[in-house]
Amino acid sequence: MPRALYAVLAFLPTAAVLGLTIWITLLTQGRPSREVVLGPVSIDLPGLTMQEAIPIAIAIGVTALVQIGTAIAFILHAQRNDALTSGVKVAWTMLVLFVGSIAQPVYWGLHIQGGGDKNRKKI
Repeated sequence: MPRALYAVLAFLPTAAVLGLTIWITLLTQGRPSREVVLGPVSIDLPGLTMQEAIPIAIAIGVTALVQIGTAIAFILHAQRNDALTSGVKVAWTMLVLFVGSIAQPVYWGLHIQGGGDKNRKKI
């Protein structure tokens, strides 16, 4: 896969979450809220119509799929990278799984953009 594509994939999940957050914030800003009581916890939720909630739910689902897809791409890249030891491969896999929005751009900068891609096994 070309380095430029990995650059897009590295930052895509973060951009998707940021865009989704801005969209929901703008959509719910200034709306009257309703109190929802969940046991001992009380939460104020903005009132959304079903026509507004369905596209948000779909966007959240698509964002989750994007995050899963990019995580798989970076995990596969790390596993095929001959420049990394097996311990480092496991570490990058765990980082991508648990803090992917941070680990993917860092991995891209260190091991793909930084030239580590030359030692990757071809499939």
